[in-house]
Amino acid sequence: ATSKDGCTDTSQVVIRSVAVNVSLSGDSVSCKGELATVRASGALTYQWSGLPSGAVVAGDSATFPAESNTIVTVVGYDSLSQCSDTAVKSIQVRPVPIVRAYGDTTVCPLEPVRITAVGAASFQWTPSAVLDDPTSASPTARVSATTMFVVVGMDANGCISSDSVLVTVSSQGSVQLDADTVVCRGQSVELIARSTSSDVEWINLSNGSLVGTGESLVL
Repeated sequence: ATSKDGCTDTSQVVIRSVAVNVSLSGDSVSCKGELATVRASGALTYQWSGLPSGAVVAGDSATFPAESNTIVTVVGYDSLSQCSDTAVKSIQVRPVPIVRAYGDTTVCPLEPVRITAVGAASFQWTPSAVLDDPTSASPTARVSATTMFVVVGMDANGCISSDSVLVTVSSQGSVQLDADTVVCRGQSVELIARSTSSDVEWINLSNGSLVGTGESLVL
């Protein structure tokens, strides 16, 4: 600048270019009911929008229950210049499989029983030690005590759901017979079974045929 007397002076100003490039990372696909998390980067402070009810924001991240498809928007600011940038991310929510388990029953100790699950692409049963194949849709169980089996099913999208089957083990009955006896040919004899069960069957061991039911048998 020059004064009216011809004197001059100079001054300068520095123009600083600030680049704010905001991006969003994190879950792009989530299973219904799971927690989805998105994270922002590229700025110092952030302002979020589009988050569903129940979302928890912690500075550069947001976590929320995935219930339906969601579009999240974040505006990032540089604290000195207040320059800003905006990023948008879409989160798709997949439905969980409807897993159903069948086979609730009552069995004798160690009696084999088949339990079955449907509704998913793969399965995992627990407890696994008493199953012939814990990854099968229809494993066979042999239990000595009442057991609740839980099956977790996973679909092609990696979403999971579960159900359960109860196998109840009945108390093992006992039966006693009188001592061996000798009878004359043509003479009848009554056999008495003393059992803790009301369901008694008499079997001919020579051929496996059923010859009577109930606590007594007359021959």
